[in-house]
Amino acid sequence: MALTDLYVAIFEKSGGNWAARHGQDGAGYQKSFNEFVKAGLRPATVSGQATGNAARFASVFVKGGGTWEARHGLDAAGYQKMFDEWVPKGYHPVFINGYNVGNKDFYNGLWEKSAVGAWAARHGLDSNGYQAAVNDWVAKGFRPRWVSCYNVGGTVRYATWWEKAAGSSWEARHGLNADAFHAFNLQMAAKGFRARQISACNAGSGDVFAGIWEKDGGPATQVHVGLTSDTYQQRVDALVAQGWRIKHVHGYAGAQPLDVMLRYTHQMQQQSNWCWSATSVSIRRYYQPGSTLTQCQLVNSRRGLSNCCTSGNSDACNKPDKTAEALAGLGHLANDQASSSTRAKVASELAAGRPLGIRIKWQGGSVGHANVICGIDEGDLVIVRDSIFGDQVLDYDVFSTAYQTNGSWDRTYFTKA
Repeated sequence: MALTDLYVAIFEKSGGNWAARHGQDGAGYQKSFNEFVKAGLRPATVSGQATGNAARFASVFVKGGGTWEARHGLDAAGYQKMFDEWVPKGYHPVFINGYNVGNKDFYNGLWEKSAVGAWAARHGLDSNGYQAAVNDWVAKGFRPRWVSCYNVGGTVRYATWWEKAAGSSWEARHGLNADAFHAFNLQMAAKGFRARQISACNAGSGDVFAGIWEKDGGPATQVHVGLTSDTYQQRVDALVAQGWRIKHVHGYAGAQPLDVMLRYTHQMQQQSNWCWSATSVSIRRYYQPGSTLTQCQLVNSRRGLSNCCTSGNSDACNKPDKTAEALAGLGHLANDQASSSTRAKVASELAAGRPLGIRIKWQGGSVGHANVICGIDEGDLVIVRDSIFGDQVLDYDVFSTAYQTNGSWDRTYFTKA
């Protein structure tokens, strides 16, 4: 199962001084760390993930906090040594992140010297060991402060810390697949709980999620999981412009992209029967941003005409055409599939940077309609660009069987650069 860099992010509608980075190698992260600490910030979370045989780091830095120490890239022995050194000095964990590079576990962490209740921490627990620890701590009145899941040698492991403290209501879950996580997160939001912290890792058969939710009355939050690197950056750019900040980010090597948005622009069709041309030209310009191809030029080429840029609405020019043939002629057709496609295949294509051309069949109609899927959100929604109906975010099943009420997805054009 091929793995790719994915991200979990929690955004919060609040201000404050903060900074975030992702996709950094060790040297790049250390440079950012030095700059941010000099500016009076400290890490709020640092996660590691394997990109090939190298570690990459995602982080959020914030202003404030007491005396602290932070480390990244520690192997298990180094992490335990640091733990043993700082605990007697009055430090406690703030965050613990485990990750895997080359089937070996590594750790990032922040320790703070401040007053807390009794606490306990563990790392390297398998699922059964973690559940046993949870049962024990809950019975003793502890509550979760952090849980990080990671895969080492094919086994899902957990690093976590808990504190014996009163406070707001809380819920925690681990080992949830994508559908179960999505459903539980919606359930928590409906009950007034906010996501405190979420992690994810690949479990071999798919990605699993762990998280902590609290009913603390804090600012509004948004949770996004399974984001590709570029989609994460797009989310950050859009939400920060709207007054949100990154509260938490967790990078992981995952197999199931759930939130993908390509930087794709779709043209509106210039004539009533040119959806195929608008789609083909838009895909050409996506793969070749410097292209100057226009809809009427493509029509001229397909029809063997020269007047469609001045007489586009003429009967000779304004005709339907086969999108597959137009894409093939431009060199952008990888495969023409006479059916819809699965969610997993759509996600895989988008994660690889390839928009999907779609043909819609209208009930009772002899002529189809072409549009493009350029994104997915949480695995259940598709982001559609349409040369008549514009930009839409639709439920996958609705798009597949009831597009614009009486349309169904009956053909898929897999594209290539």
